Amino acid sequence: VVGGVTLFRKWKSTEKGQRSISKVMLRLPMIGSLLQKIMIADFVRTLSLLLGAGVTLLRAMEVVTEGVENILYREALEDSKAAVEKGSLLSESLSRHEIFPPILFHMTAVGEETGKLDEVLVKLSEYFEQETSQAVKNLTTAIEPLIIVVLAVGVGLMVIAIIMPIYTLTSQF
Repeated sequence: VVGGVTLFRKWKSTEKGQRSISKVMLRLPMIGSLLQKIMIADFVRTLSLLLGAGVTLLRAMEVVTEGVENILYREALEDSKAAVEKGSLLSESLSRHEIFPPILFHMTAVGEETGKLDEVLVKLSEYFEQETSQAVKNLTTAIEPLIIVVLAVGVGLMVIAIIMPIYTLTSQF
């Protein structure tokens, strides 16, 4: 077991391991979409704060990319940053990646056209935070029956563990 855990940790620290774990985590039902919304909300909120503070788009994207834990999102943001450096619009560079939802690059395009990208990103981050909140509520609602069953089994085992010795003691008398 110790060897397996050690090997898993070593594999997890490699790029291939990180990529595999990131893919699996994003494909998990309910949890994957929740993780995606959380990452996008964080990314958009940070980007909007940096742009609102006067940081250039390229530097803001560098900072945001460094803060993203998921390797798939990090690589997509690095690719988008490279495309922006070459003169592409942020919305166009984000739309090249399937892991970003369409609303992200549509709203980013609106912000770029109006010149108020930071304000649009603030509204977008609020939207994703609301989506995250709703996803958490849905997840807890889905898990409640499972928790009740686990608790019932635990209580049943405790009752059996307490009553069986008492029963065997009383039957011996």
